[in-house]
Amino acid sequence: MYRHHAFISYAWADNQSFDTDGGPDQHGGNRGWVSTFRDRYRKHLGREIGRIPEGERIWLDYEQLRGSDAVTPKISDDLKDSALLIPILSKA
Repeated sequence: MYRHHAFISYAWADNQSFDTDGGPDQHGGNRGWVSTFRDRYRKHLGREIGRIPEGERIWLDYEQLRGSDAVTPKISDDLKDSALLIPILSKA
């Protein structure tokens, strides 16, 4: 059994806030579309498998790795321990 249902890989530039005034959103942070996608996918997955807490098991990089950064052993292990890789491909 996998520890994570999904591992989302993306460029940090793609997760910039939609907020035009730079202030925090209702969750206390500025959220971009990748974070919004993760939240909606998490809720959908929880409903689909009939166990809402299970939807929480989606890994998203909050460490701000850059494209040239070495992947840490923890991130490598988290990827190996994920059932699904969701790469977000963009110009960024």
